[in-house]
Amino acid sequence: MAAFGGGPARRGGVCGILSGAAALVASLYGRTTPDDKWNPRLYELNNKLGDKFAELTEPHGGVDCYSLVGVDWRDAAQVRRFRDPADRRREVCTALVGDMAAYLGELLESAPPPG
Repeated sequence: MAAFGGGPARRGGVCGILSGAAALVASLYGRTTPDDKWNPRLYELNNKLGDKFAELTEPHGGVDCYSLVGVDWRDAAQVRRFRDPADRRREVCTALVGDMAAYLGELLESAPPPG
């Protein structure tokens, strides 16, 4: 999932926090073989994740990485500035990781078991 930091392929698209959470849900509720039946819980849970992430990120401008922190991840100078401890934008990411991890845990605890 490291390739999702900065949005997929570091293009500033959908935040890797949401992508990672959706991938985890897919690993639990998605098909494991082409013959598996579609599990409606996969999309139900991912819709809830998407809604929650949109709610959490709305004050920051949206679900895209660039909207959240304003970094062009392909520009080394911008990445260095972002990683500088004095740059407060990392706090947005840290808070969102914690909030989404907590929500994901609650969501999975209350969801029916996979399968």
